[in-house]
Amino acid sequence: DINVILEDLKIGKTSRTQDSLNKLNALLEARFNAGEKDYSIATIGRVSKAEGGVGTVSIRNKTGEHFRLLIDAWATKANTTMKKPPVPQSRLLDVPSDMDLLKRLDDPAMRAVFGQIIAEKNKLKAENRILKQSAEVVVDMRPNQIVHAEQVAQQDTIEVLPSLDGLLL
Repeated sequence: DINVILEDLKIGKTSRTQDSLNKLNALLEARFNAGEKDYSIATIGRVSKAEGGVGTVSIRNKTGEHFRLLIDAWATKANTTMKKPPVPQSRLLDVPSDMDLLKRLDDPAMRAVFGQIIAEKNKLKAENRILKQSAEVVVDMRPNQIVHAEQVAQQDTIEVLPSLDGLLL
């Protein structure tokens, strides 16, 4: 019974904490009666703060364990958890995974070929990820030869380069 849990949580608490527990209990009861399934700390804290109750930070703090116990009791009564429920339009729910597609194939030969393709794809993705992590790109535009001042003085030829006005912006 939620009322027994609420009264047990109020024992030894300050009047301000007891008021906060009463407000939170009223909010959770309204959510339960409305058929809500989201009893996550973030959602409850946001809604409670909007109605003048405790906020998300107060619930998550070490001293907010009594708030978490009350939320957990209501979540259990609603046959859910304090975790955020998945979004029904999630892409993960719409697109079947490789293994789900593999299980749908009835022909063992096709399943074997498809399984090899999936294994090779996963291996190449992992290899690509490793190569991306270890890639180090160095752009060095300096000439390959080191020209010393003595070598420049010994050369008698002078090279004239055309203007680069039209090439560089």
